[in-house]
Order: sequence, then structure tokens, then C-alpha cells
Amino acid sequence: MDSAIAQALARSKPRMLAPAELADFEEIHTRRLPASAAAWLAPLSPSLTAASSAAAAAELVPPSVVAGLPHGVAMDQVVRRMPTAHVPESGSSGGDGDGGGASGDDPLGPMVSVSSALQLPISVEDGFVCGLVATDVVLDTVRLVGNADPLMRVVYDVEADTVVMSAAHRGRSLVTAACGRMTPDRDALTMTVSVFQRPAQPGEPVRLLLRLRTIVSGAAPLAPIDLSSPLAAYRSAICRMVGSFGAAAVVLSTPGGGGGGPPGVDGGADASDDASISPIVSNVMATEYSSAAVVTRLQALLMGRRPVHPGGLWVRPPAAVPIRPSLGRDPAMAPLLAPAVGAAATGPQPWPESHVVATRTPSAPRTRGRVRLEEVEDATVRARIIRNRAAAQRSNAERRAARAAGQLPAG
Repeated sequence: MDSAIAQALARSKPRMLAPAELADFEEIHTRRLPASAAAWLAPLSPSLTAASSAAAAAELVPPSVVAGLPHGVAMDQVVRRMPTAHVPESGSSGGDGDGGGASGDDPLGPMVSVSSALQLPISVEDGFVCGLVATDVVLDTVRLVGNADPLMRVVYDVEADTVVMSAAHRGRSLVTAACGRMTPDRDALTMTVSVFQRPAQPGEPVRLLLRLRTIVSGAAPLAPIDLSSPLAAYRSAICRMVGSFGAAAVVLSTPGGGGGGPPGVDGGADASDDASISPIVSNVMATEYSSAAVVTRLQALLMGRRPVHPGGLWVRPPAAVPIRPSLGRDPAMAPLLAPAVGAAATGPQPWPESHVVATRTPSAPRTRGRVRLEEVEDATVRARIIRNRAAAQRSNAERRAARAAGQLPAG
């Protein structure tokens, strides 16, 4: 692990949280959400025990995920440590020698993480979009929670342009929760992330292991979101994060665990105070739209979490998904993913925004026509058909006689 990251994490002082304190964490605050959005995040509440059936529900993928495929966005992300102008001494390997995921003399800086993510909408209600994120982590040199769970639940508030997200790890014993919002000048994004340890038994306190805040800023102001519909806002909020950005993270002190302000304070006051005691970790983040191959792999990862007929996963031909460098941050140019089951292969598909997306209407049952004996050329097959028909006629006659005598119910 990079030394700067290790020093920053060493500043964190875990502590137990009283039930009333949990309400101060904006990343798990659900009281202002509509009922459906609060229910969507409920299985990832830190207060639940890992063994509870309510927590197990977080691993379920709803059927509406299939209908959300044409509205999803898949992106690849590479995070690197900020390159420095340090010139290594003769005979040294360069860099900090901590194994940051790449050689220390990489002019772009050593890689911290490499991942791909497919973000899909699940439902829309009152300007809140519930979504699901499937992640494929290729490299993670920090490993805050060990092996990250590939599924994350998200709720995006269109009016406030705010997103909250949660995921469970290590057999659901840990929960990571995050809240992202624009800065007042709307030229950068702040992300507050907390790692909670769930209680072993009901009624026991939740333990806060780590809390950090990251500010992400690009060379130009972030593009405004498309408010023509909640789904358009959801997609544009994701697509504006395509490009290259600088990121600075600081570990926030936990109340009662070494000073600092209340954990729910929104703004830079507590981050500034903590910066004096916690090293600032600077990274460079590059994000681009995923290739058709990555999209297919992420779709398969998502569909593998629930029984889905193979015909339910359609992938648009690569030629129909133009991925050009000129896409930049224009959400209108973002490539659509595979169409939903039964949908046409071109253009976005209609998607109801007032309730949970409905799955494909079941097709009518197939009927088989009666076999015509004169068309059966094989004598053996023809004889078998005649025997079966005769046996069926005898059985039906016996059942009718028994029913008439009152020995069998008439059903």
C-alpha cells in the first residue's frame, strides 16, 4: 500500500456509535427519502446484523433490472497516485517503494485501482431514482474492505443532485456508505464515505471504522444535468464524470475518537480541521466509457445473481455502440447499452418513470397441433400413436364412468 494512504488510514480511530448518532451521517440518512427509496437501501442499514434475513435481501437483484438495461451506463476507471517530480537516487528504483500497483518510475504515477462499473436504474418515484451498480475490480491496492462486493445500491435525488450509495462486504459484516454532492460553486464533487461494522447481535452498537471525504475536480466545471426527466438527469449525472480529474482525500476524525466536528456536517469546515492531522492523499482519476466486451461481462455478472433465461441478455453489435474520444462529458452522446428483452435494437426504449419497471409480458402458451396419421411414414411410430390414443380413450372413459358414479370429484 502507498505510504501516504497508509499514513492517512492510520489517523482513523474506530469507535462505537449510539443509535441516535447514526442519524447524523448523511450517507445513511433515509428519512427524507420516499418509501420505495428508503426500502431499497434498508437491507444495507449498518444497524442490521449480518445474519439477519433483512440484510440478506441486499444480495437480491430485482427482475426490473432487465428492463433497465437500455438506460444504464458502463464506465472504466483508473486511479493513479499523483506523479511527483522526485528524482530517485542512483541505484534506487524510484517512487516510494511501497508497491503502489505499478513501477515507481511510471510518469503517469503508480496505479491505485482499476475497475469497471455498470450503473442501471431500477425504479423512479417522486424525483428519486433507485439504481444498482455492478462493479468488476481488476486492481485495488488499498483494499479497505478486502474483496469488494460487486453489487451496490444507489439512490439519486434529482432536485438536490445528490447520490447516496451502500454496499455490504465480508459476509455482510461490513457496510460502506457514501454520499456525493456538488460543491456550492458546482465546479467539483464531494464524496463522503464511511465504513461501518455491523453488530454481532441485535441491539448491540454499530462500530464506525473509517470516515473520509474526497473532493473531485476537473480542468473545467462539471456539465449541468439534463432535467428533462428523472432518467435523463440520472444518466447525465453519471456521464459528466467521464474525463480526467484530480482527487484529494482526507480521513475525517470521528467524534469521541480523537476530536473533530459532528460527522453529519456538510461542507469543508471539518475537512479543513482534519487536514491538519491527516495527510491529504492526492490521486488522478481517468474515466471513459466501457467497451462492448466490458459491458457484456458486467451484464453477465449482474444477471448471474438471479435466474435469467439466456434470451434475457441481448447485446447490441459493437458497430451500433459508437465510442469516440469526442464523447467527452456530453451525456447526449453516451452509448446506450443492450436493449431490454423484446426491445428493438436501435434507439432508447420507453421506460415508465412512475413506478418500478415492469418485466416483459409473458408470451402466450404454445399449442401443439394434432398429429395426422396419414402424414406419419414410419410404421413403428404410427403404431405407437394409435396405441397411445386407444389407451387415452380407455382412461378417459373410465374416469367419466367413475365420475358419473360419484367416485371422483368433477374437476
